[in-house]
Amino acid sequence: MTGSRGRVETKSINAAEFFAGIGLVRTALEPLGVNVVWANDIKQAKFEAYHANYPDAKDHFKVNVLAVRPSNRSSAAPWARIVSSTF
Repeated sequence: MTGSRGRVETKSINAAEFFAGIGLVRTALEPLGVNVVWANDIKQAKFEAYHANYPDAKDHFKVNVLAVRPSNRSSAAPWARIVSSTF
């Protein structure tokens, strides 16, 4: 749908970022209007690096959690429509 200024209007898209590292995928997706609502990695050091780039990490980043379950994601955040992973 085209908005009043001739731009395409879209709904925001939520994403889960597996093995997020320092948040490079988030860095690429956010300018496109994508919201990362869940992220993980296997080491605390990865969380610390991600948190340095994104202070809100404490709200959605899980350390050593390898599966997305209702018990380990924020109930306040709408769930993800995009899932990404980097290795």
